[in-house]
Amino acid sequence: VAAYTVGIYDQLVRADSTAGAMLVTLPLASTCIGRRYTIKRVDASGNAVTLAPTSPELMDGSGSAVTIVSMAAIEVQAGADYWDIVSKA
Repeated sequence: VAAYTVGIYDQLVRADSTAGAMLVTLPLASTCIGRRYTIKRVDASGNAVTLAPTSPELMDGSGSAVTIVSMAAIEVQAGADYWDIVSKA
């Protein structure tokens, strides 16, 4: 899968970029205030896995996307109109 939009009821998204780069897009935070999502990269390929907020929302104060390194995870939590990165592992 080259792109995936996190669903409101998702909890864990397993991102596999073995077949090519992958973009994971967060839903609008205002539709899921307080929800937490974990995005876990499950491959060690050289292809990128990128996590991005839905425009115009910000993630940790920036509209920029975040790259998830091989076999790592990022946990985020929705605010009123923004995303906070809670942890990176």
